[in-house]
Amino acid sequence: MIKWKLIVFFLFSNTLFLVNNASGQIIFGAKPGGGNSLSLSASFNPSPYNALHFDTYTDCINAAGKTAASALTVAFSPQGNYAATSGYTLKVSSSDFVNGSSSIPAQYVSLNFNSFGGNNPYPSITSSGSVSLANTSKTLVTFTTPLTVPSYYYTQLFDVHVAGGNQLLVPTTGNYTGTITLSFCDASGAVVSSTTVQVIIEIGFSNSCSGVSLAINQPTTPNFTTYAQISSGQTATDAVHVQYTPNGANCVGWYLKVRANGNFTNGTNTITPDHISLAFNNVSTGSPSAAAIGVTNTPVALSTSDVSLINNSQAAFNGYTEHQFDMIVQGGNYLLVAGSGTFTCTLTFSIYNASGTLVATQTLNASFIISYSNSSSATMSLAHTGVSLPFTTQANYTSGVSVTQTQELSVTAYNAYQIIAKTQDANLTSGTHTIPVSVIQLTNTANPTKTGIVSTPISLTNNDQQIITNPMTNSTFQSVKYDLTYSISGNNSTIFQSSSGTYTTNIIYILLPN
Repeated sequence: MIKWKLIVFFLFSNTLFLVNNASGQIIFGAKPGGGNSLSLSASFNPSPYNALHFDTYTDCINAAGKTAASALTVAFSPQGNYAATSGYTLKVSSSDFVNGSSSIPAQYVSLNFNSFGGNNPYPSITSSGSVSLANTSKTLVTFTTPLTVPSYYYTQLFDVHVAGGNQLLVPTTGNYTGTITLSFCDASGAVVSSTTVQVIIEIGFSNSCSGVSLAINQPTTPNFTTYAQISSGQTATDAVHVQYTPNGANCVGWYLKVRANGNFTNGTNTITPDHISLAFNNVSTGSPSAAAIGVTNTPVALSTSDVSLINNSQAAFNGYTEHQFDMIVQGGNYLLVAGSGTFTCTLTFSIYNASGTLVATQTLNASFIISYSNSSSATMSLAHTGVSLPFTTQANYTSGVSVTQTQELSVTAYNAYQIIAKTQDANLTSGTHTIPVSVIQLTNTANPTKTGIVSTPISLTNNDQQIITNPMTNSTFQSVKYDLTYSISGNNSTIFQSSSGTYTTNIIYILLPN
């Protein structure tokens, strides 16, 4: 004997008849008067529940990412006598995945058709394969056969894939939620029905570097005591120590940057920071290693803007760590012009996380010393602070200009010596215009004359050139004054072609033992 139950539900103005068998299963349903339509619904149920959890750095950075198979269910419910011809599509768009002010762009999440769900008849489709989400609509599947009764209800299951990479190294942990919009469109592209569903990515790895602190000191100071050091420069090994205390932070992709808060100064003269560089030397305490970090020993010139000493570290701190940096002061004429003393500049060291957010800063009063001043037993001085070679008349251009400064250079010494002359730069400058310093000839003579002192005429350059040799034959050679003559020859094409203006450079005179 077969038993039947007839149950009647009243839904708004329409009646839904459900016929149940003896065990309560629905074997027939109809909704007369409901019209011809199609409704769409979706749900997100990853299995296992943590399929899209990223709890470690490896989870986040692994390019393969993670996939939640059949995690997104899309349900189609044609009603009444609804029918659609072939060519209709299921389209998708998505917001970015957001947690507060942090976000993961939608493009790193993709959907891929997996299978139909349930036992109801379903139409044939063509899948678009793996579809990266975007804020604009994309086609997921195209239906290649008409949708007709009795396909009253069926589901499609989609895999949800999240690509790994730096985009998951977000500053905030927790659930990142994106709203996915699914639209059923007819063959003309018109939307028949749409629905939204929230998809969640959970990030458990914090890459904010929050808590990291810095300490900086300079136990070694470069000191220029000889002319050779002035000329060639000097490197103070392990001069700057940078200490990191992570305080539990386990971040990667961080940056160590430094900037100079102005010029180096001895209180009177200044030296621009680009003459000084820092170069990574070693990890003196703690870990990871330099190789694990990915840092090189390439010198980095200082600037008044941030420059990177460590760029995008490939490893996290494992507790208290110290890095040591060499301090390199470039040699050159600028050190002679600057004079002696201790030159100091405040440097600001900063840690930034992978997102470019400032985490910690610390300052250091960095310094180097110029103590070279020729010789304590010899003195040298100039009577004037400069010389002018005016080109103001036609005769100046055709005949040239020559200026002699009588007894201009005074030297007192007690041992044989040589004097070197050179310019600070290769050119005289007037705004953006330049003239090579080689247009100027420099000659000298002892006044009064001293037989045995050799005076050599030169054309100026910014390289060392010997102009005087004093053999110190007797005591009359200990105090000598020299006439200096500066000249530019006439009919000089360089001068003729130069723009008007006042062109200047510095001339450096150096006394060295011979």
